[in-house]
Amino acid sequence: MRLRGMIFDLDGTLTDTFSVCFLAFRETIQSALGRQPSDDEIYAYFGPSEEGMLQQWVPDRWESCLQM
Repeated sequence: MRLRGMIFDLDGTLTDTFSVCFLAFRETIQSALGRQPSDDEIYAYFGPSEEGMLQQWVPDRWESCLQM
């Protein structure tokens, strides 16, 4: 049998990338709202994709924040 691809579940399985995610969201939200959210605030938005999180957090600027 020839393997055609692999899928890796990185976050929380092979590595912990929460600190990088929190940093990225903190800097993005800081630029949009002028304040840095806490890790708990950011975590409360987890569930949807990054697009969905930003659409909820900054609905009028989510696309520019996603580019950042």
